[in-house]
Amino acid sequence: MSIAHKARKALIQFGKQIPFVLCFLICCCYIENLYSLVTQNYLYFGDCTIINTPINFYIAKNIFEYDWLIVWMALIISFAVEACMWNRLSIFYAAIQLWLKSYLDFELEPTMIYIICITNIVITSFLFYKGVKQLMK
Repeated sequence: MSIAHKARKALIQFGKQIPFVLCFLICCCYIENLYSLVTQNYLYFGDCTIINTPINFYIAKNIFEYDWLIVWMALIISFAVEACMWNRLSIFYAAIQLWLKSYLDFELEPTMIYIICITNIVITSFLFYKGVKQLMK
């Protein structure tokens, strides 16, 4: 096999897996947010209170930060390799999450955060499950 053929196969596998990895990371983020909210683990910056999520802070600082560039790249690769419907739904969901993070840039009540976290955990878990099920075929 040539290097070009191996690279093509690797790109196809990457394109099929990256949206579900994004959903898994989003799910982990919401699980940690929910845990920190339940345990009342907060950080105070002047007049602003935020949820303390050390795992998310570490991942964003040292390993991976997902942004619009990642979402666009995954979307282009997904359409290029003609990935499944769940793959594209996962990418669109990640894009919606980025849009909501920029839109919900104000302090929320704890009950609203509970609702947002639980809803997103259920959605991302479902998309991740569908992705793993599709990739195992």
